[in-house]
Amino acid sequence: MEIKADLHTHTTASDGAFDAATLVGKLHDANISIFSVTDHDTVGSIPAAMGAARELQMECIPGIEMNTWLDESDVHILGYFFDYTAPAMMEYTARCKRERLKRAEKMIEKLNALHIPLTMEEVLRQSNGAVVGRPHIAAALLAGKYTSVFAEAFYKYIGNSGPAYEPLRHFSFPEALTLMHSLGGIAVIAHPAIISEETLLQAINAGADGIEVTHPSSSTSQSNMYRSIASEYFLIETGGSDFHGGARNDLPNLGKYWIPGERVEKIRNFARLHSPGS
Repeated sequence: MEIKADLHTHTTASDGAFDAATLVGKLHDANISIFSVTDHDTVGSIPAAMGAARELQMECIPGIEMNTWLDESDVHILGYFFDYTAPAMMEYTARCKRERLKRAEKMIEKLNALHIPLTMEEVLRQSNGAVVGRPHIAAALLAGKYTSVFAEAFYKYIGNSGPAYEPLRHFSFPEALTLMHSLGGIAVIAHPAIISEETLLQAINAGADGIEVTHPSSSTSQSNMYRSIASEYFLIETGGSDFHGGARNDLPNLGKYWIPGERVEKIRNFARLHSPGS
C-alpha cells in the first residue's frame, strides 16, 4: 500500500475546528500515515499531535504556516522540520498573537463603521484562547446572525477585497525565511494558486526552498505548472489538504490531497542537508 502524506492541516490552536487528537484520528481514518500540523503562527498543537500520532503508529512532522508579506502581497510560508521549542520560535509566536489581536480590533472597528455591532468579546469566544484569525471573526459574524452563512463573512466583509479587511503585515517574507532557516527548517510557498505568478517568482528568488504543488485551490494544470517551476528552480515539492473542518465543510479533502511518502523522504533529506552545521 502506498504511503500517503498530508503536510498541511490545522487544529483549534489556530483556526481549525478540531483539537490535535481528533484531527489525527480523522487523518488516520483517511489512510494518511504521515502528516504535519501547520497552524497559523503557532506551534501549540504539535506536542499533542505527536503523542496522538505515536499511539496510531503515524508520523507527525513539526510544521507551521507563517503569515508574511512580500512587496505588499500576502504570502504564506509552510515551515517544516524546524526546532519548534527554540526560544526564537516562542518569541515569534508570542509576537504574532499580539499583532493578530491588534488586527482583529481594527477589523472590528471597520465592521462597526458599517453598522455591524460586533465586539471583541464575541470574537474571543470563537477563538477560545487560540491565535485569532479571520475565520474566528467570520464565525462570530455567523453566530451573531450578522451573516447567514460562514462564507458570506469573507466575500461581503472581511475577504481581501472586503470593506472590513485589514492586512496582516507584522512579519516580512525575508524575516520568516531567516527565522525558519536559523531553526534548521525549510520554507515552502503555501497555496501558490492564490498569489500572482509575479509574486511567486519573487518569493522563489527571495530564497524559498519549495512550493506546495498539491492543494485544493490548485487545478491539475496549475499543479503541473508548479512542478515544472519546482524542477526549473531546484525546489522541493510539498502538498496537503489545508484541512480546517467545521463551517468550511472540507472533510472530503482528507485523503484526496496528499503526496507520496517517498517525496517526504526527499523533503527530509533536503532539510538535513541544509540545516545549520550540516
